[in-house]
This record gives sequence, C-alpha cells and structure tokens, in this order.
Amino acid sequence: MTFRRARFIGLFAIALLASRSSFAGELKDPYFGEALYYAYQDRYFEALQRLDVEITQHYGVDERDLDSLVHHIDHAEFSVGDFELHYRMHLRAGRAIRAVLEADIDEQVRAKAAFRLARIHFQKGQADEAAGVLANMAAPIPS
Repeated sequence: MTFRRARFIGLFAIALLASRSSFAGELKDPYFGEALYYAYQDRYFEALQRLDVEITQHYGVDERDLDSLVHHIDHAEFSVGDFELHYRMHLRAGRAIRAVLEADIDEQVRAKAAFRLARIHFQKGQADEAAGVLANMAAPIPS
C-alpha cells in the first residue's frame, strides 16, 4: 500500500468518526426531529420513510415559508441521501447528494454532502474518486 493511499484511508477514518455528531442548532420541525431520532437509533428505513413524507408535504404546501421544515430544508434534503446511504441505496444516495452539492446551500451543508459522497465512492472501492471529492471541498469537514 502506498503512503498516499494509507494516509488517505487514515484521514478518511478520522473524518468518518467525526461526522457522527449531533444536529447542531435549534430544531424547529418536530417531524424532522422524529426522522433524526430514528436515524440516530440506526433505524434508517423508518427515518427515510418519515423524512420522505415530510419533504413531500413541504413542497406540496402553498406557502412554504410558513411550514416549519423551511428552517431545515437543506439539511433535510441532504439527510435523505445520508439515510439512503445507510440503508444501502448507494445510487439513490449519490444522486440525492449530488443534487445537494449543485444547489445554492450553506457551505457547512455542502461540506457534509461532499464528505458523504466521498464515503459512497470509498465504500464502492473508488478511492481516487473519493479523494477527488474531498480535495474539491471548499470548507473543512464539519465535526
């Protein structure tokens, strides 16, 4: 194993452990909180099911600014990809995370999304693609 690859694997493992932090900030949507509750218990199917419903309802309302999910929509859309990844739905997770990366969102959310996309590549044995995604990140990996 080359030094570069060993260093990448070590940094990736450290970043992976650091990414399991709790949701920062005040939670203003109880239904999003419920999805996070199930995700933190490693019950990703239930989390994904609840979050899919919540996001669908959010985009179905007439005045989205009055919906409580409006405060967390970027994080919620990113979380769908994250939950799909945990539920071994790599293709759907990759598509969802790429959509988040292409959207106009907060840099911290973008950094988390890039990290998750790198993790997908790494789990599929695509270390070079994972390293490329991590190298293109503008913000540091959030803790």
